[in-house]
Amino acid sequence: MQPKFATYLLIGLCWSTLVLAEDSLGLDKELQELLELDLEELTTVSVASKKEEHIADAPGIVTVVTAEEIKRYGARNLRDVLDRQTSMQIIGSNLFPHNRANVRGVSFTHTDNTVLLLLNGRPVRDAGNNSTNTTFYNSFPVDSLKQIEIIRGPGSVLYGTNAYAGVINLITKDAPREPAAEASFTYGSFDTKKININGGGKWGELEIFAALNADNVGGDDFNNITDEAGNIGTYKTGYTGAQAVFNARYKGFTLNALLSDTSQDHAKSTFNLPSSDLNIDRQFIDLGYQHYLTKDWSVSANFGYSYFENELRVNNARPFTSSDSDDYLIEISTRAKLNEKLNILAGGTYHLLDGVLSSGGYITHTYGTYFQLEYQPLDWLKIIGGGQYNKPEFSDGNFSPRLSVLTQLNKNWSAKILYGEAFREPSPVEQFIGIPTLTGNSALTPESIETIDFQVSYQSNKTSFSATYFHSEQNNLISRTGVTPQTFINSGGTEYNGFELEGKYNLGHGFDFIGNLSYQNNEHSDGHDDETYSPDWMIKTGVSYESHRGYQFSVFNSFFAKSTLQTHQTTTVNFNNPDADAYNLLTANLRMNLGKLLKTNALSNTTFSLYGDNLLDEDIFFPSLNRRSVNSLPHHAGRGVYATISVNF
Repeated sequence: MQPKFATYLLIGLCWSTLVLAEDSLGLDKELQELLELDLEELTTVSVASKKEEHIADAPGIVTVVTAEEIKRYGARNLRDVLDRQTSMQIIGSNLFPHNRANVRGVSFTHTDNTVLLLLNGRPVRDAGNNSTNTTFYNSFPVDSLKQIEIIRGPGSVLYGTNAYAGVINLITKDAPREPAAEASFTYGSFDTKKININGGGKWGELEIFAALNADNVGGDDFNNITDEAGNIGTYKTGYTGAQAVFNARYKGFTLNALLSDTSQDHAKSTFNLPSSDLNIDRQFIDLGYQHYLTKDWSVSANFGYSYFENELRVNNARPFTSSDSDDYLIEISTRAKLNEKLNILAGGTYHLLDGVLSSGGYITHTYGTYFQLEYQPLDWLKIIGGGQYNKPEFSDGNFSPRLSVLTQLNKNWSAKILYGEAFREPSPVEQFIGIPTLTGNSALTPESIETIDFQVSYQSNKTSFSATYFHSEQNNLISRTGVTPQTFINSGGTEYNGFELEGKYNLGHGFDFIGNLSYQNNEHSDGHDDETYSPDWMIKTGVSYESHRGYQFSVFNSFFAKSTLQTHQTTTVNFNNPDADAYNLLTANLRMNLGKLLKTNALSNTTFSLYGDNLLDEDIFFPSLNRRSVNSLPHHAGRGVYATISVNF
């Protein structure tokens, strides 16, 4: 208990010293007005309807994370940011560490196949490899972000497969009016070295923004870890590599691109120590064009290409194996405002996937069509309905509908009643793999999920608050069956119930509060409770103080209850590591503008930050998602401190 008490005491002393010093000087009027900006200005989203709209008008349960919040509370990577969000936890396995966004408890495997990632509204899927997104969560250049938009619940109506339990839209910054750039360098615990460069400009009608993040992280070494053969060794967690994003606009044309080449430690597919390298090469490009036929009628076309390749070692005896895929997506859509009360969106997609597994090659085609109608009969009432029909090549087609009723009760209060369905197509691994231990099944049908949401929200110039109840029913689950070789089948389902509270409050005098609380439980169709890897409770709160003298000090704590599946696993595993208990992930961030702080104009474009992670130095483990013979794996590094210097040009 002494290290935890000392950490809390140190944070308290730092905070009180900063506040007392500030109170003696007083806040100037300009800063006071800036800190009390209307929170509604931060709640415009585009992810729910593929257009800009106020969050209260969006047909989804949406959370917005701003660039200011990311900087204020600090983050080493995207995983740090998403771990603070409502009903979310980034989890992973010995094969794919920190690879999956667990949203609302929907987490049966270590692949990220129930959440769809978007880059500036365009889908970035790894459909061929069943969604391996560890490179996003570890290496995405978070300094490039303008905001993150998160849908909790189904999104397949507009986005298709994998928009199942959630959608995460990563929106990069706008190009600055004049050419400008920012460069930062981070050095810290566990031999962490990071470089981030971003910038761009406008030249006539051409707008360009680009960012690069390069990592070289030695990582925490976890000693005395037992693998599935019963051997005791060191579990390493380092990673290296680079990820770049690029966005350009010219008249009606848009270009979004991402390049990524990373290598990270992992314990192989069969969980054999010592750690080995997981090498991932990823390329994405999307070219779009929008043309307005009239001021109220537009047509859009997009062509997307994704390349994904991973190289890994299955066990200590086998050499490296690799798989790769080429993913092509064509989408054409139209949007029209028919009158003051009625809007329509309609479109179609063609998806071609060409890839290679260790057992051979495959080619698949999928066709889809979607529509959405938005009708506002009264100023305070909006009704939105729509659906997507999707036809994979090797299975029956399916239809996913959406119906939303949105009400503005008064100036501050609003409510939503939402019904939506979503689907996940079987992956090529599930359909076509053919190895001695596992056989694919080309007759698999898509998994589906139905969700009902009810949300009440309050917005004012200082406060944003919402309460949500959700009920989901998951059907046609894809799972393995039989003895060696196992095969994939559609079997059973799971029912989820939960509630979510989230809010932000500007306390004035430089103080801000942010927090969320969520609870979920689930029951499999076979009658067993708590069948996923999710904790039932998550409680996450942060408090921040900003001074007109040029510094911010922020503290954030995320509490994750014990994984409910851990109780079942400990009765069946052969080998035990430390229990995957509940944990608190406490972080703090001190951010200073050196020019203001030192009253030196020459340093006005220079910022220094000090970020502390896992300040309670908790031993954080999580149940093994990939191998059931071992109970847990290391999930988060120990206490660390990271210093960053940033310069704007």
